[in-house]
Amino acid sequence: GSYADQAGQSACTPCPAGFYCVANSTSYDSAPCPPGSYCPEGTGSATAHLCPAGTLNPSSGAQSSSSCLPCSAGYYCGTAGLSVETGLCAGGWYCRGGAALSRPTYSVNITNTSCYGNYSGAICPAGSYCPVGASVALPCPSGMYCASQGLSAP
Repeated sequence: GSYADQAGQSACTPCPAGFYCVANSTSYDSAPCPPGSYCPEGTGSATAHLCPAGTLNPSSGAQSSSSCLPCSAGYYCGTAGLSVETGLCAGGWYCRGGAALSRPTYSVNITNTSCYGNYSGAICPAGSYCPVGASVALPCPSGMYCASQGLSAP
């Protein structure tokens, strides 16, 4: 997470944000943070700070986690460290922005200090259908019958 660019330096210089410095580095400018990651000051490897599942970062040189963007609606980002989406949301399901699974479900995380829900999508409810890559459930067309949940076509 630091470098020494002058002989006899008494202390190494922290690697600046947007770059990473491996052990024994003499420079940082040849190691910009790669897409899928972010590198705050002092980062020591390209994979030290991966964007989490459900997000991606298409650009190099990111300095903070705010560079990790929610996965696009209709797509999912299934692993950490992505620069592009993993794929389209599965048929019979819809993916809002930030989905980490092709078949996302609502989850709640409750701790002593916080409570948040992850509503990145769900199975298509009865009365609707969701083709592959759907970002919302589509209403069943007039004259069609969509009796069950999870339909990919009316």
